[in-house]
This record gives sequence, structure tokens and C-alpha cells, in this order.
Amino acid sequence: MEFRMDELLKYLGLRAFIRLELPVSQEEFYLRFERMVDEENVAIFPSESEELPERQNKYVGEVNIDSFKIRRRERFQIWRIYSPEITGKIKSAGASVIVEITIDGFYRRIKFHLAVIVLGISLPFAYFTAIGNKSLTFTEYLFLLLFIPFGFTFWMRRVVILETLNIEREINYALSKKM
Repeated sequence: MEFRMDELLKYLGLRAFIRLELPVSQEEFYLRFERMVDEENVAIFPSESEELPERQNKYVGEVNIDSFKIRRRERFQIWRIYSPEITGKIKSAGASVIVEITIDGFYRRIKFHLAVIVLGISLPFAYFTAIGNKSLTFTEYLFLLLFIPFGFTFWMRRVVILETLNIEREINYALSKKM
């Protein structure tokens, strides 16, 4: 059996896939979808232009006629780390369009997660050892070993599930509005 990272991330809920078939042409979908996304780099840390008040859309990223790469705009910089990347492919299928969307809550975050896990386990251990010569018990250390990684996993899983619902709702809303 071959280990596949995509399957593991999907099983953990850190990556989700949606396939939408919409009754509009590819060009009309592109025009409407482009209006709901501000053109911006999809980096974890924002550029100065993203902070300008004239930017009003909920999503920032790049939209092309056949693909897109976006993320939700967050008000506070710290929450951008938890904002999943949304990529998609747009294909024409006769009188309708098929949109295949991938919501990825794990992209470019492996180093961040590992750093938080290492710090979350080592700092309490060092703190308790340094101030009172009290070392952590096996149960406390086991709690830290299990809680830190699983806590982040469940947090990102929740964010991916909510973003899956939000992007589907936003696309349907954008298509229902009059142009």
C-alpha cells in the first residue's frame, strides 16, 4: 500500500474537495467570480496594498478564465496563518460550467506547525524545571504531546469545513445577483 499525503490530509479534514456544476457559461462565471475577488498575492503575510480601505471583497487572490487561487481576507494579521488556500479549475461543459475546488488548510504551514509543536512541548517542560525544580509528570507530558498536535489539527479541520461551506455559498450568491 502506497502512502499518499492527499488521502491522509483529506481523511484528517485538512483538505476538502468540491465539484460544482453551474448553469452559466465559463465566461459569465469568470466575470462574476472575478468581481468577488480582489487581485492580490495569496501570501500568508499581506502586502501594504491589501490593507487599504477601498478593498471590499471577502476574497483576495488570482482569477483566470480556467483557474483561480484565492484565500479569505482576514482583518487581523495573525488570522491569515489559519486562512486556507482555495484553488480551483474552471471547465466548460456545454451550456454549463464545472468548477472543481480544493480547500487546503495545510499549505505552506508544515514548518509553522512543527515549530509550535516543539515550542509547545519544550517551553512548559523548561518552565517547570527552571522555577521550582518540579518536572512534569508523565501524564502532563503525555497531555502536551497529544494536545498540541491534535489541537492544531482539529482547529484547521474546523476552518477548512467552514471555508468549504462559505465558498460554495459565496459562489451561488455571486451567480444569483444581477450583473
